[in-house]
Amino acid sequence: MEAYALEYLDARKSRTYIMQYAQQDIGCIMGQIAPSHLSAAGIGLVGWIGMCYVDERFRRKEYCTQMFEAMQAWFASKSVTVIELSYMAANETARVTWRRLGFEPFREIAYKNIGS
Repeated sequence: MEAYALEYLDARKSRTYIMQYAQQDIGCIMGQIAPSHLSAAGIGLVGWIGMCYVDERFRRKEYCTQMFEAMQAWFASKSVTVIELSYMAANETARVTWRRLGFEPFREIAYKNIGS
């Protein structure tokens, strides 16, 4: 977990935005410039959103959109033209939110647990 967090603290290739309201941390978004997870597509470096969270009490109030727009502007300032992210298939809120913000699924990954 520490190594993952440290990747997002490297200001040369990463950015973290924390949204506050009335002196409360209500959400954050973490992004970094990284190789595409779709390497076969030949995209190269992309903006990767590794985490986006808004406290349940503040959802549906456009805070996610505001954080995403700040991250998208940062990626654009670094000449990044493609943004990638992933979310859990069962997370309906994430699916609806990211679709509304213009993301289209490219590949779904499925799994089957055969262990006990």
